[in-house]
Amino acid sequence: MEFRLTDAPFLDRLPSELLGPICAPLDPLSLVRLKRCGDHRVSQHVRRTEKERRDRGDLDPVRTLKGSFKEVHSLCEFEGLLVVSDEKDVITLWNADGAIVQTFGEGMKSGWIWSLVEFDGKLAAGSNDGVIRLWTQEGACAATLSRHTDWVRCLCVFEELLASGSCDETIKLWDKSGTCLKTLFGHGGSVMSLAVFEGLLASGSWKTIKLWDASSGTCVRTLTGHECYVRCLCVFSGFLVSGSADETIRWWDSSGACIKVLRGHPGVILGLASSDRLLASSCGKATKLWNSEGECLRTIDRDCNPDWERPLLFLHGMLVEKVGKELVLWS
Repeated sequence: MEFRLTDAPFLDRLPSELLGPICAPLDPLSLVRLKRCGDHRVSQHVRRTEKERRDRGDLDPVRTLKGSFKEVHSLCEFEGLLVVSDEKDVITLWNADGAIVQTFGEGMKSGWIWSLVEFDGKLAAGSNDGVIRLWTQEGACAATLSRHTDWVRCLCVFEELLASGSCDETIKLWDKSGTCLKTLFGHGGSVMSLAVFEGLLASGSWKTIKLWDASSGTCVRTLTGHECYVRCLCVFSGFLVSGSADETIRWWDSSGACIKVLRGHPGVILGLASSDRLLASSCGKATKLWNSEGECLRTIDRDCNPDWERPLLFLHGMLVEKVGKELVLWS
């Protein structure tokens, strides 16, 4: 069932007991529209319907972004838009209607763009040539940060600084002027993932996760347990969550103790993303949804060739992932 904006005044006049049955069959995009234009009672019933679906692990496709995405290396949000980097070494910005708003990087020959993050009103992009480029929303390259000597695999924002992890086994901290303030050493392999956890910078590499104090640049704690590279990190339900090439997902508390090990993916964990109530994880041929207790709510098998990268992103309450050669937004 599809909801039209012209239906909102009619729904505002309905008694509360009828709003629930009306909201229940609506498709996800219609629920989003209804929540924006209905009154307080309508919005309350929409949120209740959305919560019930999330708690069940329901996923419905809201929109498909048509394209020729042979590979997708990174996803992020920038100024409310969806940002995608693909195998063509190009960055595209998509609006909520599924239209391309802007394209960055054409002709730059930077190599694959592995990581994207919004930083100080600009889009930071780390690539194969060891350079981080800062882009304005208009598509102009405002700065290039070039102190790494190998691929820039991951980026995150940490205490108003930009943190970058590289295959040169280092982490660098950059200020808003583009100055490299610190270089963190200690990993014995490529730095594949970064996240902020309990006021510390978490970095994932070969079999280990390190927690760093930004002000001193010292490693506060090293977390061990994984048996291969830690490919992705995120924070969910108050825990640091790590996904590894050893096909497991681990949950870590603030003391550094591993409190959960999630199994079931038949391959390298390539992507993690979290919302308030759901953790999403991906390997080459499947996506799983987990609740805050670590229970798998749903497994979505993909009948496609395994990908080298499978980034995930929760954007405006919707899960974004690559399916075949398209990007699908799920709610």
